[in-house]
Amino acid sequence: MLKYDATGVAQRPMRSHSWKNQSLVGVGNRLLRHIDSDPAPAPHTPIYVNFADLKFATVNAIVIGVALALGTLFLAAMPHRAMRTAESDAMEFALLVLMILMTTPLSFGYFFSWLVLPFAVITQRVIDGKGSALLWWSLPALALLAPALLFPQGAQAYGNIFFASLLLFLGLAVELFRYKRKHQQVQPAADLTTKSLPIP
Repeated sequence: MLKYDATGVAQRPMRSHSWKNQSLVGVGNRLLRHIDSDPAPAPHTPIYVNFADLKFATVNAIVIGVALALGTLFLAAMPHRAMRTAESDAMEFALLVLMILMTTPLSFGYFFSWLVLPFAVITQRVIDGKGSALLWWSLPALALLAPALLFPQGAQAYGNIFFASLLLFLGLAVELFRYKRKHQQVQPAADLTTKSLPIP
């Protein structure tokens, strides 16, 4: 993992920037550089999915910027220790799992079995009637994941799993912000009620 250059990550140059890698590094390089999304040692017809042809250093700057933004959003969404509950912990852990999946240099399809946790958290909140707004994030995420059932290589070449994970991350972060703000509004009222109780 410590070796990273224009040809790939670590000892897997053929897979690092291929359609199989759904990490921020893999998707960023495929979409922003003119590189083969399905490299092979034998002669073959290269497949390109890039929307731009940026320099390797520029792509790295964008990747680092996005990773820092995700980390900052995660830290900002985390509630204070005194405000933590089982509900907030579930959302926080789901966010952490999503961030790990997106920012690790090599993140292949089978890694994303971890999406079970974020989807379970979202489903439970919707069932409890507390997270209906999450549907606006999770349904598009499911729509992004669906094409991989029929066109796995084509869909993943464009980073469908990465972008679905990003939508789930943003949705859960917004939901955790809402949960934290609601808890902050309830806490002063509870403290005021406690202070107003007569001393026996």
